[in-house]
Amino acid sequence: MFHRRIWLGFLCILASPLTTPMRAQDLPADSPRRTAMVEVIERTLPSVVAIRVVERNEAEVRVHIGSGAILHEHGYVLTNAHVVRNAKAGELQLSDDRVLPFQTLVRWPCEDLAILRIPSAPSLKPATIGRSHDLMLGEPTVVIGSPTGLARSVSTGIVSGLSRATRTEYAFLPSMVQTTAATSGGSSGGPLLNALGQQIGVITSRDTSAQNISFAIMIDHVRQVFPNMVAAEQRIGFQFGAAVDMLAEEAKVTEIRAGSPAEAAGLQVGDVVTHFDDLIVRQGIDFHLMTTRLRPDKSTNLRYRRGEETHETMVTPTGLEPLDSVAVENVQPGLQAEVYAGLWDKLPDFQTLESVERKVIPQVKLDEFPMFQDKFAMRATGFVKIPADGLYGFYLRSDDGSQLFIGDRQIVDNDGLHAAKDAGGLIRLKAGL
Repeated sequence: MFHRRIWLGFLCILASPLTTPMRAQDLPADSPRRTAMVEVIERTLPSVVAIRVVERNEAEVRVHIGSGAILHEHGYVLTNAHVVRNAKAGELQLSDDRVLPFQTLVRWPCEDLAILRIPSAPSLKPATIGRSHDLMLGEPTVVIGSPTGLARSVSTGIVSGLSRATRTEYAFLPSMVQTTAATSGGSSGGPLLNALGQQIGVITSRDTSAQNISFAIMIDHVRQVFPNMVAAEQRIGFQFGAAVDMLAEEAKVTEIRAGSPAEAAGLQVGDVVTHFDDLIVRQGIDFHLMTTRLRPDKSTNLRYRRGEETHETMVTPTGLEPLDSVAVENVQPGLQAEVYAGLWDKLPDFQTLESVERKVIPQVKLDEFPMFQDKFAMRATGFVKIPADGLYGFYLRSDDGSQLFIGDRQIVDNDGLHAAKDAGGLIRLKAGL
């Protein structure tokens, strides 16, 4: 028996060089195993990260896990707000197992979205951002993420529902796509992909009372809320003055504010921005990520295309002063509310209308006017006390239209006929009323 064990071991040593397993990259290109779906996953995997956040308090230490998609090779990652919670920093794992620290750049709970920044990031592979306006029921989907912490997990399915709505612990989310691709805790924040490997959604939640029902925020919705979410001018405190088409395949300028640094630099509507300094700009999401690098009175080289010609210009953002407070005497608690009878698709111009009822109310609640059940609009005006100079966020939740103005500036736009949803906005304010 003793001799037999030695002999078997000897055979294993001799045989081992002859049984080296074939690796995936050794398969011939025309192997039937290398399907189109396999190639999509291979291309996309380097653009997906696993996220780990540690939450500490006096009673316990909790670890939260999630997923994310790399937006730009310079170290920007898209995920859910509920993945990072209130953490200002954490760790993420790349597809090659490198672990890097991240900082939370933007957290936008009303849309359950967040943007992470990897300081001194190596060159990363960004996800290809697609569109979700033309999704078809039954088309293939892929989810890559870290369910229960298992990084680089892949599941496949189909688009099984459109224009869905779901609620998370943070927000009511109406712009969702439903998929049968399996997800679990830790999948949140990861990309939902189509058969071309384009990101068409951000995995956010699943129906725990049923099987194979998961929800993702449609990528077109992410594109549309991105400028308001990033809001670099307000967050950092500078004026730049350019807007771009968020649904286009490139960063085409749609607006230049009069008297802005962008106008002074010669930028025009219709120009296509391609670089901030040496950092590439592919579309509107890249454009707004690059604005987070701008600072007051610090010049940036902007490269853009006008027609068939490429141009360069230096843009120097100016400082953004907080909105001044107003001097008011004998301020009383409450809001002056006025009700207007009518039927509109969007909020009307109240200056042209005659109110049918008015009174002071303690807060914005429609049931303050019980005799009006539908076919009416309400305007409430008042003052808000700001304790200190700084950046403030305001949020509205409504079904159908609502807007918030401070002074003559629109801060939140939640207008139009729609199901209940949240919207928010940021503004720099001085202390006072």
